Amino acid sequence: MSITPPSSLYRQQLAAGKTPDPVQAAAVQALDTLHATLAAPRRGLFSRAKPKGLYLHGSVGIGKTFLMDLFFAGLPERRKRRVHFHLFMQSVHQALRSETGHKDPLARIGQKMAEDIDVLCLDELFITDITDGMIVYRLFDSLFQHGVVLVTTSNFPPNRLYKDDLQPQIFQPAIELIQANTQTLHLNSHVDYRLQQQGKHKTYFLEEEEDFAALFDRLNDAGTWHETPLTLHDRQINVMRQAQRLVWLDFEALCQGPRSQRDYLTLGDRFDIILLSGIPQLAKHAASDSPVMSIEEGEGITTKGKTRKTFTLEDNAIRRFISLVDVLYDNGNLLYLSAGVPLNVLYLGEALQFEFRRTQSRLTEMQSQAWLESFRA
Repeated sequence: MSITPPSSLYRQQLAAGKTPDPVQAAAVQALDTLHATLAAPRRGLFSRAKPKGLYLHGSVGIGKTFLMDLFFAGLPERRKRRVHFHLFMQSVHQALRSETGHKDPLARIGQKMAEDIDVLCLDELFITDITDGMIVYRLFDSLFQHGVVLVTTSNFPPNRLYKDDLQPQIFQPAIELIQANTQTLHLNSHVDYRLQQQGKHKTYFLEEEEDFAALFDRLNDAGTWHETPLTLHDRQINVMRQAQRLVWLDFEALCQGPRSQRDYLTLGDRFDIILLSGIPQLAKHAASDSPVMSIEEGEGITTKGKTRKTFTLEDNAIRRFISLVDVLYDNGNLLYLSAGVPLNVLYLGEALQFEFRRTQSRLTEMQSQAWLESFRA
């Protein structure tokens, strides 16, 4: 049974050329302590007497997922689970459907999970819907009662996991539950390592930079293609083109209709390479053909002297785009985008600024040579 401390795996990364980071090194020490407690002979990894878990939070791109994965990789192969929060909630909703008619179904689901795992590693924990928040509360309560240790990452501290200005107290019991069962560790850094990998494999284009029909043909190993609409969870989505593991869609079709995270998960599983064109500037402007002043020279809505039309977008459409990028990033897909404006001014709104920082960071990493090589592996 292989048990390797996170610090040992971290040193291997440093020896391979990773840049040392004192904030990450401090987090590794905390992960080592938890790892050692779980592996101690008198407790044992499979004992029900479990210590507090860890809640790692901080800005985008600072290595939270990287650190959690070191911890996870050093544990024995059995009785552990590592999953993105999106996928985790999808599996919970599926389990709830099978528990129809049972009293306290989330307690039952938690008990069943605890029969298989002692450690749950959740990536990108964040609550956007109070229904999911109540599910998380009841499920986590059951998992903790059955001795499951939680290690999770988030861009937010526990008290900001769910923000509702009208009812801020509604998620408070869940916050207190998480704080009681995990040690909160703030990775206080603003170094976005994803941004250091940009520009080696361009996948984000302005509309006049790349003919997506030609790009599709270059990427299409099968040669043939068709325009048959996709059916995702009983809903049709029009496509520009599709061929085996390659699909080209329009932003309006994919993000401005009744789409859900489940649709994007299925899309990422069905296709390896996804092209998305027709992306407008993601800000709530009134539709207009008049020029708009750019933020910096050469940036903004006007490019190369051309006037671009802006669109009225609801926050839901922007959230869908953010969710799409999150899902495809976690799934390891290759994503090509054609937009009306550069990435650094794609979103000019205020409500989703923090969430979109993560999106911009991830889209930048998805243009790196390392991402392409990982996709090809």
